[in-house]
Amino acid sequence: MSETQDNKFVLDLRDRKGRLVIYSRSNFERHLTRHPEMTGHIEAIKKVVEDPDIEIETDNNHTYLYRTGVAEGKFSKLWLFVVVKYEGSSTKGEGFIKTAFFTSKIAKDGRVIWKR
Repeated sequence: MSETQDNKFVLDLRDRKGRLVIYSRSNFERHLTRHPEMTGHIEAIKKVVEDPDIEIETDNNHTYLYRTGVAEGKFSKLWLFVVVKYEGSSTKGEGFIKTAFFTSKIAKDGRVIWKR
């Protein structure tokens, strides 16, 4: 896990295009109240951001990232869905993880811009 010295971020990494993506500790902890199943899955979230199976771009600067097979047990066949909001240019913008959770479905909105 990549953490800053002041523990402000749970993750501080680069996506597949080299853009900085962060997941703030406060946002992560807030999401755990809605998605307690995400406890212990920080490395899985990191894998999705760095190397997704599917990447969907939406009209509101959100990017939907999906990857399967990053967890064990009852989550092993589900998609791990990570929403990243990018600010700035498409090549140099900074991303912020808005949420992450397991799902069996892929969103219909947006444009597929990457598929493994």
